[in-house]
Amino acid sequence: MVDLHPERDERQAARLQRADLRAHLSELERDIQRDIPDPNFSGWAVLDYESWDPVWELTKKEYRERSVALVKRSDPRWSDADAERLAKANYESGAKRFMLETIRKAKAVRPRAKWGYYALPWPTYERFEDRMKWLWEASDALYPCLYTDIPGLPPSDSAFPKGKRSLTAYVTDMRNRVELSRRLGGGKPVVAFLWVRYDHTGLFGGEFVNDGDLEAMLRVPRQAGADGAILWNQAQSAQEAADLNGFVGERLSPMVKRVGERAR
Repeated sequence: MVDLHPERDERQAARLQRADLRAHLSELERDIQRDIPDPNFSGWAVLDYESWDPVWELTKKEYRERSVALVKRSDPRWSDADAERLAKANYESGAKRFMLETIRKAKAVRPRAKWGYYALPWPTYERFEDRMKWLWEASDALYPCLYTDIPGLPPSDSAFPKGKRSLTAYVTDMRNRVELSRRLGGGKPVVAFLWVRYDHTGLFGGEFVNDGDLEAMLRVPRQAGADGAILWNQAQSAQEAADLNGFVGERLSPMVKRVGERAR
């Protein structure tokens, strides 16, 4: 996974449309060669952009505001409505070019890898299918995010800790995301991103999922048609590394084996 987070300040919205694409692609090539040194690598390869969205209606308000400001700066006579229409067109055109050129460069550098974008499609993309076909056509695989704490579903205290969501709601959400990815991908591989902890607010402090939820997150994507899964986590200290290693050896690996045997 090549983790490419643009700068997260308010100026990034303007930079997205005024960016030096050539410099970005040059740096991208160096990053891929460093992070994926094998030129014959044929595994899953994921590009991760999270601070902005290529769909105007879904991206952060500050990005829309900065895009409108760029239009008005070029000609103050634009009305607010006309400036927003042009800003929307400019923004989505810039985002499309940025993402397409990025994935094309990635394919050129590691042509056997299966390239796609992390977490896309979100469920909200179903409303914008016609405007986003270019992304699924350019991707080799789709990588929906099935983390336990994605916002958007009503809270419940029945199974998930701290009033997050019920296991039933989580199972439905996982299934829907995989099925949407399969439909939009038109037969391309779908590989689900899973996270083995609760409570995204802590990122590293959240407790590991219980056995029932762990079994569901391994079983449901497969039943829904996913071709594989990537389980994400990381450690920032020796203790966190030891805890994660213990979880993998004592609970995750045996559960993967059990779920796999039941699916045969």
